[in-house]
Amino acid sequence: MKSLFTKRRLIFLSIIIVMVVFAGVLQPQISSRREKEFIDITPPGELKYIVFFTQALGAFRGLAIDVLWIRAMDLKEQGKFFELAQLYTLICQLEPHFIDIWIHNAWNMAYNISVELKTPEERWSWVKKGISLLRDEAIPLNPRAPELYKELSWIYLHKIGDDLDNMHKHYKREMILGFQRLLGEEQDLESIAAAPGSIEDLLEDAEVRRLFEELKKEGKDPLKIDLMSIGAFTEKQIELLVAEGNGTAVKRILDFLRKRSLDKLKLDPKKMLALNKKYGKLDWRMPEVHGLYWAEESIPLLEFEEKENRLFYDRYIYTAFKLMFERGRARIYRREVGSSGPEDEKVWVLDVGYSPDVRWADTLDGIYLKLIDMWDKKDKGGSSDKFSVENARKNWLKRAVYFLYIYGDEGKSREFYTKYVKAMKKNRPYIVDIRFEDFVLREAKGYLTDQGIDVNVANIKGLIRRALIQRHVYGDEYEAVRFEKLAKQLYDLYVEDNVGYEDRFGIEEKYRVIYQGVVEEFRKDLRKRMPREEEVEE
Repeated sequence: MKSLFTKRRLIFLSIIIVMVVFAGVLQPQISSRREKEFIDITPPGELKYIVFFTQALGAFRGLAIDVLWIRAMDLKEQGKFFELAQLYTLICQLEPHFIDIWIHNAWNMAYNISVELKTPEERWSWVKKGISLLRDEAIPLNPRAPELYKELSWIYLHKIGDDLDNMHKHYKREMILGFQRLLGEEQDLESIAAAPGSIEDLLEDAEVRRLFEELKKEGKDPLKIDLMSIGAFTEKQIELLVAEGNGTAVKRILDFLRKRSLDKLKLDPKKMLALNKKYGKLDWRMPEVHGLYWAEESIPLLEFEEKENRLFYDRYIYTAFKLMFERGRARIYRREVGSSGPEDEKVWVLDVGYSPDVRWADTLDGIYLKLIDMWDKKDKGGSSDKFSVENARKNWLKRAVYFLYIYGDEGKSREFYTKYVKAMKKNRPYIVDIRFEDFVLREAKGYLTDQGIDVNVANIKGLIRRALIQRHVYGDEYEAVRFEKLAKQLYDLYVEDNVGYEDRFGIEEKYRVIYQGVVEEFRKDLRKRMPREEEVEE
């Protein structure tokens, strides 16, 4: 009996030894896999609370997550989005590496909850919460998950950058004005990137240290100032910042504060500079540029997600440039909103206007061609992804010809018309060419038809106004005549499609009335007194 017991002990001991040996052999592979999947991650300092939630329930954590997930699906079907956000947050804390739940939660905040609210300020606050959730929590906990970067990029491109939300103009305005305050007029990223990395390094300079202490005495501690907010500095602090002799020290302090602010937003000025070098000078106030930044961050991570379709990520790159091309030039101006006070003084606010930024035409076309070539080599010419990009390029080239003609120059527009014809004839060589002028007019008609009658008239007035600006502001008579000609052509098309035959008598007189109305508005704008800085309120 004792011999049998001894044998069993030896067998069990042998099994234990073998298991330990195998565990030792497999441990490097397991550790490598955990590191690759970022399963064994130590949360950043501000997210240490995650450790408690992931360890407190022990083996019951999985069961709790299943129950909460079922409840979340019920709340989603019932449209209870506020309760859903709280439940999603709890699931994120219990399972921080569950990528889909972070994406669902951010989408719920930025899309579902935001549209339930009435005021633009409330909506914007929830859009920002969706962004912050991905940027400040999900990505630091899962830095190798490209889906999170892609989703963050999409919120910038779609929710803010596009025009599907009826309050998109407010989102754009808040973001553009905020980054205008943060980065300054010049957006000097080189100086910001070269700024000291710590407050100790900054204050080594005696002049900087003196000014920094004076700023602290005259208001809030500079380290606690939100540069994106209105009235970040007090009046006394502003006097110090603009005082003669403080220029160099002011520059160093502001660059340091800007670098700190960008770090809080998880934006690396060196990476921003690299994108400027790669594509050309980007306007970092624009949501499309931030969409580009996070899309670019996702691409190198795709090696960890071999099964993902690369095109889903590439699309975000060319979507960003497509939006920049169509409305990527922002103009900040003062807009009168009423009057106040006993003397009925005018009240002004800052607003933002947009126009196409056609300088990205060659860049965007180069991106399309690069993607087509990449997919052609990858799938030997038979990829549906390649055809998808080719069709996207052809559709964009049509729009580019029109935009370049209106906002750029005729030579570049003709160049892109040639590209469009070549692309179309690649698969359909029987297509008959039409005159360039007829093509532009046809595309203009199609574009305006898609926009509706109000936009038709607004675009016609816009072309007339553009002609007046070219003539009276820039002294360019050639451009002025070109815009006037196109405005009249589009007006004739508008009349043909929207005015009955019996109403067409005196149509030339009606056009002159429209033209004269724009001229009068233009003259009034020129006569307007530019408001003083103290009249501007937000």
